[in-house]
Amino acid sequence: MIADMVHLGREKKDPYKRLAEINRAITTSLDFDKVLHLIVENAAHLVDAEVCLLLLTDGEERFRIRASRGIETSVIGTFSGRMEEDVIDSLSRTLDLGPKDQLVSVPVIAKNALNGLLIVSREQPLEPEEEWQLSALADQAAIALRNARLYEMELAEVNRERNQTMEALRDSNERVTRILESITDLFYQLDRNWRFTDVNGQTEKRFGKSRKELLGRVFWEVFPAARETHLFKMFNEAVEQMSAKHFEVASVLAPGTWFEVHAYPNRHGLSVYLRDITERKAADVTSHLLASIVESSEDAIVSKDLNGVISSWNKGAERIFGYSAEEVIGKQIEILFPPNRLDEEPVILRRIRSGRSVQHYETVRRRKDGELIDISLTVSPLRDEYGNVIGASKIARDITAHKKALQSIRFQASLLDAVEQAVIATDVAGTV
Repeated sequence: MIADMVHLGREKKDPYKRLAEINRAITTSLDFDKVLHLIVENAAHLVDAEVCLLLLTDGEERFRIRASRGIETSVIGTFSGRMEEDVIDSLSRTLDLGPKDQLVSVPVIAKNALNGLLIVSREQPLEPEEEWQLSALADQAAIALRNARLYEMELAEVNRERNQTMEALRDSNERVTRILESITDLFYQLDRNWRFTDVNGQTEKRFGKSRKELLGRVFWEVFPAARETHLFKMFNEAVEQMSAKHFEVASVLAPGTWFEVHAYPNRHGLSVYLRDITERKAADVTSHLLASIVESSEDAIVSKDLNGVISSWNKGAERIFGYSAEEVIGKQIEILFPPNRLDEEPVILRRIRSGRSVQHYETVRRRKDGELIDISLTVSPLRDEYGNVIGASKIARDITAHKKALQSIRFQASLLDAVEQAVIATDVAGTV
């Protein structure tokens, strides 16, 4: 059973189906130690964690490690902590985790009392969806542990406790149902004949059909226009190949909307999750448009990090400076500086780090062939999603021809001025 659950945990499966499978695995075993091991193994695979521990309280109200995955066995018997706020910090010091590893704990509660903690560790923070999955598993763990303890109780207590367990299990199932109703994603299930067997509120709202209008009806008969879309092909492939399908589609059922579709086949039919990605698709179009503008610009548009390392280089930069993108990306921006201008870069980077721009700064740079050119330079900070400065974008315009033209005009003006001062006009009588 453990091997089967580990295998399932590595597949990209319907998370609700995975929780149901885990629930069946841990609640059907009455071997207490085996249940403990099943809980930590499945929790680790559920959220892709390297380390997982199950701490239970003993008679002295201290937490002790009862099952673990990914830690040294010597640690298991040495750790104990009181039911206080710093127990996680104490455990973190005992485990000697890496600087990026984070401990996440969820309570294991039974009969309105804290019985233990289910703890995982990994480098990346848990996503909200992973957090509720782990919380749901902790609820199931409480039920499973109580089941196993029931087996060790006397017969007179078994029936009463089992009824309470079944009630808790119903509550857990109702919780999953409430979660499905509360999520902003669309969710529906189809049987092997493409009939609706379940839909959530978002599906009713976005498809413009009530639950009563959908349940028992064939998908392609309710929405015949969907037969002509990519959705029809992918749903059929998912069922025929018994493999999950993930794709994006422009909806004909909710015009103007793009959905990210996740279709999970099973022996009963198909579970489908739709996430609205319309805003992201619009942002992608804008991003591609901006990229096209940058790439087609006559000006050199270059980005660099806060150490002056070049990270992007457009066609305009290739034309002005003579280097291809492959030649300069990953190199220092100073390759464009003549020796007498190297002191400019530290000044520019200091200004950028402080969040300030450099506007229309005229200076000199060096092409790949060694030719010196006059440029007008604008440098602006690049920020991440939190507003932190992470680099700089630079727009450089070649003004060499413009500068030469100005010099020529000034020279001609000076000649004209000199000529006007040297020429004296007289009439035939010699009068000035």
